[in-house]
Amino acid sequence: CVPIKYLSAAVLTVKKIILMDANVNGTVNIYEGVKIINNWSNNDGGVIRAQNNSGQINIYGGLFEGNKSNNHGGVLRLNKGTITVINNAVFRDNHVAYNEATASQSGGAIKTNDGASLTVENCTFQANNGTRNGGLGGAVSITNTTAENAVFKNCTFKDNQAAEGGAVTVASGSWVSFEDCTFEDNTATKANDIRIGGSANTTIISGKFVGEIFNNDASKI
Repeated sequence: CVPIKYLSAAVLTVKKIILMDANVNGTVNIYEGVKIINNWSNNDGGVIRAQNNSGQINIYGGLFEGNKSNNHGGVLRLNKGTITVINNAVFRDNHVAYNEATASQSGGAIKTNDGASLTVENCTFQANNGTRNGGLGGAVSITNTTAENAVFKNCTFKDNQAAEGGAVTVASGSWVSFEDCTFEDNTATKANDIRIGGSANTTIISGKFVGEIFNNDASKI
């Protein structure tokens, strides 16, 4: 168990947490009142990089601001077997850096891959950046999820930007649902709010879209 609990100090600085093949009972807990700011990773996950079968990440509030990854996931990179539950958190001004060698960075705040389970409720994603030069998913990039493995409820996506999917990118073959979520003033070259790949299964229930939805690619949201 790797606990990160509420501290009396206003700011908690976490350089980087890497979970590698942890026991399924291994858990990271981040509680309300914690601020995790200005971290940087030269690889995936500016704050946490969870490798395959890495247990559970529970985030019960907190502020994630100004974190950066040189590859995928400005805050979180979640791989196969990781279960992540996030409630009442704010992700603001996190981003992935543009790299001409790869030019495919994704998930300004969160990147999931290979069936990682992600449930997000009552969270705000604001001013995150998946890079305008080839990046995917200004706030979140979803890849290779299966049924009911990626769920967003009552979340707000505002002022995020990327090359494709200003707020969220859902890769081909992935599954994701949005319920009572608000998308406002996100920008991208293709799909200001949600970029949906071929054969992706995306469900939107009672969503609110403010501003331009279609942008240069009317087949995407």
